[in-house]
Amino acid sequence: MTLAYALRRSNPATELIYLGSRRSAVASLPIWNRSVVGPDDLAELVEDLVEHSTGNPGMVAIFIEGLTEFTDTIAESGVAQLVTASLKADQWVVGESESSTWSSAWQLAQPFKSGRRGLLLNPGDIEGDSLLNTSLGRVSPDFIPGRGYVVGRGKARKIQVALPPENRD
Repeated sequence: MTLAYALRRSNPATELIYLGSRRSAVASLPIWNRSVVGPDDLAELVEDLVEHSTGNPGMVAIFIEGLTEFTDTIAESGVAQLVTASLKADQWVVGESESSTWSSAWQLAQPFKSGRRGLLLNPGDIEGDSLLNTSLGRVSPDFIPGRGYVVGRGKARKIQVALPPENRD
C-alpha cells in the first residue's frame, strides 16, 4: 500500500490496478483505478489487462496481492503472461506473497526472481539468497513492522517502510 500511495503522489496519471487471489480490505480502497478479485474473475479479464498494460510505458502499475495463491488455478497462466508482458512494456509490477510460498510457484515467481530486485519485509537469513540470489548477511530476528531489505543489482540495503496514510494514527 505504501508503494501504491507513493506512486499515486509522484505520478497521479498512473493507472493503479489491484489483483487479488481472494477478498481483502485492500481491494476496496479508493486508490485503485481497477480492482479484480479471485481467479475466476481474473481469468475472464486477463487478455484485456495484457493488452491494456502493453501501451504507454510507466503509466500502468499492477499490484498483485497473494501472487503465489494463483498457482494451480484457472488464472495462473494468464497472470504469468500479464506479469511478463507488463515488465517488457516497462510497467510497474508488484507481486506480494509469503516468502515461504515463492519456491512452489515457479511459473509466477520466475519473472520476479530473475529481476533480482525486490523488497523483503521481515526476512529470514536465507530468503535473500533463495528469492533474489543476493545475500542479506546476518539478519536479526527482532524485526519491527515495516523493517526489511530492498535488494537491487546484487546489493541489499536495510530499510524501514512507512505505513500507508490511512493506517497512521
